[in-house]
Amino acid sequence: MKNLFFFLVFISIYSSGCNKLEDEGLVNEYDYMPDYKRVVKAFLLKEAFDDPKYLSSIPEIVMIPQEFAFGKNDVEIKQDLSVFYNSMTLSLSDIKTMRVKNHGLSRLSLIKAVSHYLRLIKENGQASSGLEQKLLAFTLSEIEYFYNLSNPGWPPLINGNVRERIIWGLENWNDVPKGLNNYAFSINDDIWRLAEANANMFVYLEKSKQFIPNYIKELRELSYQFVNEGGVTSRLGYVFQPGSISDHPDNLYAGHEKIFSNIEHKEVEGLGWDTSHFSMFPSMIYSLKKSFEKDEIKFNYLSTCSQEISNMFYGEIVEEIGGSTYTKNYMDGTNGVYRYDEKTTDGYLPYELSGTILFGHWLYMNTKENYVFFNNLFNSFPLKHETIKTYQSIFYRNRGSYSNNQIEFLYENPSIRVYSYFCIRLSEKNF
Repeated sequence: MKNLFFFLVFISIYSSGCNKLEDEGLVNEYDYMPDYKRVVKAFLLKEAFDDPKYLSSIPEIVMIPQEFAFGKNDVEIKQDLSVFYNSMTLSLSDIKTMRVKNHGLSRLSLIKAVSHYLRLIKENGQASSGLEQKLLAFTLSEIEYFYNLSNPGWPPLINGNVRERIIWGLENWNDVPKGLNNYAFSINDDIWRLAEANANMFVYLEKSKQFIPNYIKELRELSYQFVNEGGVTSRLGYVFQPGSISDHPDNLYAGHEKIFSNIEHKEVEGLGWDTSHFSMFPSMIYSLKKSFEKDEIKFNYLSTCSQEISNMFYGEIVEEIGGSTYTKNYMDGTNGVYRYDEKTTDGYLPYELSGTILFGHWLYMNTKENYVFFNNLFNSFPLKHETIKTYQSIFYRNRGSYSNNQIEFLYENPSIRVYSYFCIRLSEKNF
């Protein structure tokens, strides 16, 4: 039924052309700037670069506004981004200190966002600046550091750098050696972030005709390799390393759709990544694809990969229920419990990872289906109370344990609609 819904909506919109919403006055009446200032700019002005949780939220907050600013030449947002990144360069000593404190996830999240900003500057022919050079030096330094780091990501079962970790994982994930967990061999989201930042820097350096270090070239090829070899395409679409994280502690209860007394482990064979983490995957594919524009075979494969992810997402994961948009919890279509905590007896119930759609990283699938999806999301505002509760889920139930620099604080803000608007505008044409 949901597939028929999306098909009918898609046909109705596209039969009259992509400007139908403008003609009906549904979108062009929306003045995005006040909401942008309340949501995005307010976050940019926090200048909390010594807070790891703030750093880890930066991609979700800034990447879509960045794409919009450059894609639509919004001068004010561009200026705000320049101020934001200038502030960041004044805090580099605090950020680098996080190496000692082992905040790798936060730093990888930061360079992911910065790399997109640098790529956009170069792709749009913006004049070079001192800020750009500082960001460039910092990002390249971080990529090299993480690429050569031993025991990157979890779990530390191999004493090797990223190259060795990727090769080790690909060689064993389909046939895990006895005595080891499946998830030890997964190519995880730490590596995705690094691969994404690296691909963007390859594009930047190539377009600016600068020297491209060997580690940048090598990691780009390895990134393509794990996307290609780790992906499995079914009749529904692309799933990355299915089953590789089925025995991870976060997913031991995925076979249950409810939480009850004396609940026991119930793993799901062939389980896909949870939709929250996997929402980062399309932007990595997008950046990789850009880095292989001169390699027709690899570029075409990555384009097909994006479409296959889109097919899976819109055909199996997204559901429209009561005028609200939800996603199942796992990318193979499983909708079971995620991250059940035995101490708190709480976890993410079915559909409770849906809040990630508000920040639009699914946009980077860059397929025609995006336009319909983000229109539906835009028009679902103001969000119903029950929808907000579902989007916020554990945060709603345990608000006191969250930092006010985390994106969960934004879910109840109706102004979050600004992200789906940006995505609509970017989806009108491939961006």
